[in-house]
Amino acid sequence: MKEVLHNPAWKSYGRTVWTFITYLRLTKGLSFTAHGEAQTDEGIQEVTTQLEYIHRWTPIYKKSVLAKFYQLEDYFKEHPCNVTMITLTTYQDGKHSIEQKGEITTIPESFALLKEGWFKISKKLRKNHPRIEYAWIMEPHKTGYPHIHVAYFGKITKAEQKRLKENWQTWGIGSKEYGLDFNEKISDQSVKSIRNYLMKYMAKAFAPEENGFWTTAEIVFNALAWQNHWRLFGTTKKLTQVMKKHATEKTTTYNAVELIDQDGIRRTTWTRPGYQFLHEKADIDPDELPYKLRADIQNKTEESNTYAHFDHRNPVNGPPSCHDPTTL
Repeated sequence: MKEVLHNPAWKSYGRTVWTFITYLRLTKGLSFTAHGEAQTDEGIQEVTTQLEYIHRWTPIYKKSVLAKFYQLEDYFKEHPCNVTMITLTTYQDGKHSIEQKGEITTIPESFALLKEGWFKISKKLRKNHPRIEYAWIMEPHKTGYPHIHVAYFGKITKAEQKRLKENWQTWGIGSKEYGLDFNEKISDQSVKSIRNYLMKYMAKAFAPEENGFWTTAEIVFNALAWQNHWRLFGTTKKLTQVMKKHATEKTTTYNAVELIDQDGIRRTTWTRPGYQFLHEKADIDPDELPYKLRADIQNKTEESNTYAHFDHRNPVNGPPSCHDPTTL
């Protein structure tokens, strides 16, 4: 937090970072218990399953994304093709960006520009290559500003690259010199490159590796992504199906789910209609649970007023260091 508050480019995001760290702390100890019935050789038996509370910054979610990338890799082993790696960068708050644009671009503005820019580029590529397939992942720069890294499954000619770079500047998204970067891989290199290319950025936009940590820039980036519900990766519809987990035969019917907090207090989040369990009606609508938790955490942060009393000049009793994963 000290680095965030002492950096003029990040200071305005201080409360968002504080609340995000609080969110990570409070959700770390949450879990679910699902109650149901399983059909076995001996008949129907009651089943209780313990489940982790999962969000985008939990290790188990990161593993699920990693599994999707492995499935993508397997698919392209069977369907080899050339791959063009594209990096998209917007104007930021540096000297070159200010000279080009005339003003500073904030991190949230950069997110919006990237979204707009990638939409326009993918639309142009689709016009020339109707069957295009791609996967993209967002990654923070050392300044906290976002980049998009795209694995485009096909060839983009030098002439197309030149036009797209010119468009990028014409649209006011980034400079012609630094806004877009293209790197083509031939088919026998592409499979390994896809996996390494996408996985390399996961630690910055997802949970850190075990015993690893986020830099201050990365915590600022992820806090803003959390606050604004920004997507951090995506694919075309076809590749979404390729990366989809294969369904397994269900032998258990669940009838109720409880949320268990750090203090062991249980709250029913869902019950099957007609099933009597603890309460006749669920305490929490499961569809609203992530938003309710976020609101609760925001309220707790504001009620405690800890942030307001935090000494920005001497943060001895402030929040945990962004670098220490044990405090997240």
